[in-house]
Amino acid sequence: MTPLPYTGRLLNAIILLVVALSAFSLSITILRTEKRDKKLTYFGYFWLATALLWTSSTIRNIFSAFDALGVDYFFFHLTQTLLYVSGACLG
Repeated sequence: MTPLPYTGRLLNAIILLVVALSAFSLSITILRTEKRDKKLTYFGYFWLATALLWTSSTIRNIFSAFDALGVDYFFFHLTQTLLYVSGACLG
């Protein structure tokens, strides 16, 4: 039995989704902490931007698995933009 050509991309998307959900839950946990200082707040925003980055990469992998290259191209640029935004969140 020959594996489907998009199986690897979809499995990668599932792994990226788990990473994105982990980063999102960490950011929510940090930002909901009552005793946090300015550095911890920036760190929470960093993890939120990282969660958005991994979510964008997940969507990109799903669409590229099914050869939707126009959407893949858009999410590639969105991923690159979110990468720079996540660095700016560190202050």
